[in-house]
Amino acid sequence: MNEPKRKRGVKASREKLEKAMLAKGIESQIQLARLISQDEGLHRPPKELISKVFREQSVSHTNLARVAKALGVESHTLYMNSQSTPINATPLASNFKPRSVDSLAELKQRSRPILAIMVVSLLVILLFGLFQEGQEEEQLTSSTYRLYGYDPKLKNVGLYMAEEFSVLSLIFEEIRKKLSASPLLNFSQTKSLSMSNNSVKEYFDHTQSSLLFRIEVMQGKRYSIILLYAQTEQVNYPVAFQLVRSSLLANNQQVNNLIAEQFSKQLHKASQYGEINELVNVDALNYLLSGFDLLFDHTDNAAILSAQSRFQNAISLDSKLVEAYAGLCIGLSYESYMNNAAVSFEQAYKYCELAKELDPENEFAELAFAIYYINKADTDAAENTLLHNQGSPISAADEFSLKAQITFQRFQDGQEVNEVDIIESALKSIKGASELWRSYNVLGQYYLSKGETNKSLLILEQGAEESKHPVLLGNVGSLQLCQGNLASAEATYRQLIAQKPEHYIGYEMLGSVYYYQREYEPALDYRKQALEKLPKTNIHQLWGVIGLIYAKLNELEVGKPYLLKAIQLIDQDESMQIAALSDLISREYYEFVMSGSATEHLDQDLINRAFKDINSLQLSSIMHLSELMKASSRLEESRIAKQTAASICPIYNRA
Repeated sequence: MNEPKRKRGVKASREKLEKAMLAKGIESQIQLARLISQDEGLHRPPKELISKVFREQSVSHTNLARVAKALGVESHTLYMNSQSTPINATPLASNFKPRSVDSLAELKQRSRPILAIMVVSLLVILLFGLFQEGQEEEQLTSSTYRLYGYDPKLKNVGLYMAEEFSVLSLIFEEIRKKLSASPLLNFSQTKSLSMSNNSVKEYFDHTQSSLLFRIEVMQGKRYSIILLYAQTEQVNYPVAFQLVRSSLLANNQQVNNLIAEQFSKQLHKASQYGEINELVNVDALNYLLSGFDLLFDHTDNAAILSAQSRFQNAISLDSKLVEAYAGLCIGLSYESYMNNAAVSFEQAYKYCELAKELDPENEFAELAFAIYYINKADTDAAENTLLHNQGSPISAADEFSLKAQITFQRFQDGQEVNEVDIIESALKSIKGASELWRSYNVLGQYYLSKGETNKSLLILEQGAEESKHPVLLGNVGSLQLCQGNLASAEATYRQLIAQKPEHYIGYEMLGSVYYYQREYEPALDYRKQALEKLPKTNIHQLWGVIGLIYAKLNELEVGKPYLLKAIQLIDQDESMQIAALSDLISREYYEFVMSGSATEHLDQDLINRAFKDINSLQLSSIMHLSELMKASSRLEESRIAKQTAASICPIYNRA
């Protein structure tokens, strides 16, 4: 069977690049690199790509398209043209003189040696050109990458780290220990952790090392990527990486040891064989890092979509990047949950599967599947996924957060759980990574459900300060509202809107402040603004409350479409077996209001079941239950239900 053709790159003309830069008003290559990083939301400019393009070396079509986009031109206008230089030759026809048959035959005889020489010369030129192109395209076409300038027999290797990456000091020290202890290596270590790029040549000379390993870090807002490079005086290859929460680098020795262990294996392999099997695509990692940072605020639809775009870009540059597939699975799961999109759930599952196929033991592939199942409200599958995880310290804090969410979801569904597990899992998660806002949220909501309002408020305030997440700040306002402190709640929500004008929560809850002040017109206005931020949301309360406010304004007909939408969303959840008892009671109340408060079709069995499990209901659903019982002339039970809600949140006394 014939070998498949290797993927070829393309070359750009330096002259055309410089003309395009001049037309765009770009003065330098670094300015062009920064323009690309700004346009693509990268954490560092793609300097290596720009350098390679301007050296007229082969790059992928995707990478050249990125450069062309920044220059405002089409990719093909930058292609190097092998015949761009015109040949100034006189046309043959102008000097042509007819020959006799004999002279033509004589010419043919004399031309044979010349033709042979020309053919041989042409073959040499072609072979040389192919060799040159092969070297230029080595990263695109080769399955192994030689460490030119390093002799594996000598095994004289060194290790260094630039001083600006001091956050990696613990990892550096662990790698240094492992290399020093290896009897297989002639290891030269740095006396200092500081080594600037300008002194690399001096370090080669001073230590007589011919192969250097260095570690760097790409730092985002919430995540970091640790990079390992193998460097000789001729080549500089990125050979390994690890995505990790930034907070874990500073205070988690287990994480540092694990990364050092993984990198040390790569170092020994490269030192032994003098070659690398696979390189890391740094540009793809730029997209990956940006995508995971955007996923932090996964209650913002625009951020979720932007994160998905980053992951797609990463995959286009590196089709084996497991973490990018995992990120896509997570992003699509969040989008599906928020927008009630079954199609996105199907796509999410496919990307989770791809991540697992590429690397079954990858921490992020495991987490992605667990998050996928939680968003589908399949707590059993989510729990089983976590049980099969390897327990990596890199993902431990996230796993504890997910365990807390699973147990709390079961608690809300009225299932019998060990409530201590909610508290312990959430606290372990927060201790591991203080920015895990969902852990604070679960803990705060749990204490609120137990009537410990002050404790809940304290937890949520701490979480809002640590994580800076809008949901937690919104929930701080909700507890202020819950306690009847309307002025403080309003100030908190206005602060949230100022910080996150694109987020729905501030508008939604400011509407609630006006609602309890019985100012229904502004309440309606802010609630509608919240809905505009999430036009495809499957959060039934966002739709239902607007319908209920219209009913308060005696405009039920205007409010019916909103109530109907809320009912349809709960119906869909019920068909997927993910509707909680609280949702079913709210649906019963929406239908009751839509009917003009007719009581003959009320489901008394559902009402009885909800009253029996009243402590598992959301507070708003308890108030709906109270209204349904009042309409059914079950006045004492209605009073008990309302008092249950008001004992936790005194604001319900105003309802």
